[in-house]
Amino acid sequence: MPRKKQPAPHEESPRRRNAESEVKKRSTTSFNRGQTISGYRKEDSERAQTRELIVKRRKLSSIFVFFVASSVAILFVFFQIVIKVDFVTSEGFRVEKTEAYTSIVEEYYQDHPIERLRLFLDKDKLLITLQSQNPEVEVIRELDFKGFTQYEMKLQMRKPVAVWEDDDKRYFVDRTGTSFEINYYDQPSIVISDDSGIKTSGSVVASNSFLSFVGRVIGAAGDNKLEIERIVIPPASLRQIEVYVSGVPYPAKFLTTSSAEGQVLAFRQALDYFTKTGLTPDYIDLRVEGKAVYRL
Repeated sequence: MPRKKQPAPHEESPRRRNAESEVKKRSTTSFNRGQTISGYRKEDSERAQTRELIVKRRKLSSIFVFFVASSVAILFVFFQIVIKVDFVTSEGFRVEKTEAYTSIVEEYYQDHPIERLRLFLDKDKLLITLQSQNPEVEVIRELDFKGFTQYEMKLQMRKPVAVWEDDDKRYFVDRTGTSFEINYYDQPSIVISDDSGIKTSGSVVASNSFLSFVGRVIGAAGDNKLEIERIVIPPASLRQIEVYVSGVPYPAKFLTTSSAEGQVLAFRQALDYFTKTGLTPDYIDLRVEGKAVYRL
């Protein structure tokens, strides 16, 4: 029987080489005393963080693109939607200038498409826009939703305290001094009588500043418990008025370029004085600021 060949002393068997390799691996992963034992490998951790960061960036980019696309789509829809608005007064009357109001509101929505959503509607800004061409509108009282593209807008109209007539035109004014031409209420009891004899074709006497002064005089008189019955523009004058008050037999002369409220206060004080003294003047002149001049 042949003898098994023995390896040469200088040759190493595969098993021995594997054992030595294993010892070397163990030596490379051996730890010194006082060191933390960990399987952490820096290269693998950095790669994982990089991959995670890339994934997050892709998600954020997708969300941003979706948001932008959605916003553009919504704005496009807003621009295409036609909002139908029905106008009524706060008392329930249909307004006369529906087409004019509708045109202004539609133009406003075109300039501010996001405000087609009631949540974002700036009622004050819309009111100012509406009043710029329609001063008879005082307040947007309510905006009721009637359908996806339909609203009912309830408007509070200005209530006139005086009226001035020029040929076929009527000019109204409320107690705040705002003048307008369309009245939804009963005819005011105070009519401005023009005895000036000056033909102005409505360009001066019926100007906004004049009517504003008259309205503020009436408003201030009400605050001072004075009931005005009549207002007259005296002969050959366009910058003064004569005011007649209920229960007072003489008029008061006002200057339209001075403070309406200040002259009414001076008038109230003068009336109290004449009531105490029993004097009855021919008139009270309030045209000098801070003074009340009278003639017996």
